[in-house]
Amino acid sequence: MSGVDPDVRERARRVATALLPRIDDIGDATAGYIVERIPELSRLGVRELAKASGRIGSAALIHALSRGEDATEIVPSAETLRIARDMVQHGVDRSALTRGYRVGIAFWCDEWARAVAGFDLESEAQVAVVQYGTSFLLTWLEVILDRIEAAYRDESDRLVQEGTLERAAYVSSALDGGDFDPKVATMRLGYNFAGWHVALVLSRVEDGQPSAPLDSLARALAGSIANARPLVARVDVNTTWCWVPTRKNDRASFEQVSVLVGQGQPGFGLEGFRRSHQQALEALRVGRKAAKRPGTVTQFDEIEIAAMCSENYERCRTFVLEQLGTIGDATPEMAVLRDTLWEFFATGGSFRATASVLGIHHNTVRYRIGRAEQILNCPVGQNRMKLELALYLAHSLELIGRP
Repeated sequence: MSGVDPDVRERARRVATALLPRIDDIGDATAGYIVERIPELSRLGVRELAKASGRIGSAALIHALSRGEDATEIVPSAETLRIARDMVQHGVDRSALTRGYRVGIAFWCDEWARAVAGFDLESEAQVAVVQYGTSFLLTWLEVILDRIEAAYRDESDRLVQEGTLERAAYVSSALDGGDFDPKVATMRLGYNFAGWHVALVLSRVEDGQPSAPLDSLARALAGSIANARPLVARVDVNTTWCWVPTRKNDRASFEQVSVLVGQGQPGFGLEGFRRSHQQALEALRVGRKAAKRPGTVTQFDEIEIAAMCSENYERCRTFVLEQLGTIGDATPEMAVLRDTLWEFFATGGSFRATASVLGIHHNTVRYRIGRAEQILNCPVGQNRMKLELALYLAHSLELIGRP
């Protein structure tokens, strides 16, 4: 606060010095004012922290003003920062903490004006001292809030990291089949390992588009399956694992974001926990191989055969192309033949049922099947199992590009 009239600073110093004998009373009054107006700070345990903060802050202000210090150079005490960290551990929202400081300064502005009014000062000097004190208080508030919020963030990050590490450790031990006690893990993590599970694996796609934190997306996805508290474990910055306590096999859904998701089938108990997770990993792998668009949820039960067949991806691709021949070409005509063959097999070889599904005349279906047999140089039913598998793999893994 450079450029302040020395006489004004000196008068303010004398006013503050006169407040020293009342330092405890003012601190209690400030704390009471804050707690009364911020309901979040009135909870048991939190109230005591808020009161201590009010007293410490008031004492710091009185001492700083009485010594004529510059508000920009005041450093919060270790006790002040400790209280901010304790607020995090008591679940106090950061906005409630900062509102508490702002409410406290509002009380202090009034208190300062009353203290100045009690001094024998001319009207012009009184206004100047009140303005000086108010400016000092507001400057102190902004300086102290920067430090307080930094301490709050650091403690919040620390607790999140500790919780993440603890969850990751328990989850890893559960998946590895090592020294794992489901009852202890259930108590520590609040998740029943002995019940039903549907696993999800989320993987961020680097497409340059912004997306929400994976933990939040995992909880949103879990909520689309069942209204139950999931177990979420962040593996790294781009990967998060999640288990939903349900036996439902509904597909998880969310708005399109820069994330691919694999979903396992429902599994029971610890073995089901592991199996569903492994299935989710496989579903994600197939989704990646098939170049699924961001925001896609790939369910294991839809790609189970593709997962088994695509362990050797190049061999799988070779099989598809060998079975389909030129029907595997990425041309409009061949795409139509593949779609027709797929529906023809799905309807049990019925020309009319296939025509109904595709919305065309049954004679058109006959023509297309004849064209396919001409290309394959054999009836489509002769090697149906291999042909149908090749069509399935081509569709599931996008082994053939669309024209």
